[in-house]
Amino acid sequence: MAAGAGKYEILYSAKAAESLKKMDKSISEKIKKKIDALAVRAPTRALKKHPDVLVLEFGQYRALYLMDAGKKTKTVFFVGDHKEYEKRYGKMF
Repeated sequence: MAAGAGKYEILYSAKAAESLKKMDKSISEKIKKKIDALAVRAPTRALKKHPDVLVLEFGQYRALYLMDAGKKTKTVFFVGDHKEYEKRYGKMF
C-alpha cells in the first residue's frame, strides 16, 4: 500500500468543536489525539440501530462520527462524556 493511501481527513462539526473548547484543556488535548488517530485507524464500532454512525470510546468520553470512504473523510459530530452521550443519544440510537 502506498504511503498515505489509507489516510482520512478528520473534520469537526461546529457543535463538536465547541464542546472540545469548553472542556478542560488537558482533557480536550487527549481527546483530540485519540480522534486524530482515526485518520489512519480502522473504523470503530457502529451503533446497532444506525450502522452508519460510528463511536469512538476512550475512558469516560465518547465521540460519534460519520465516515465517507469516497471523500476519505471522517466527520466528528459529537464529543462528550458518557453521561452526556447517554442523555443526548441514548433515546435516538
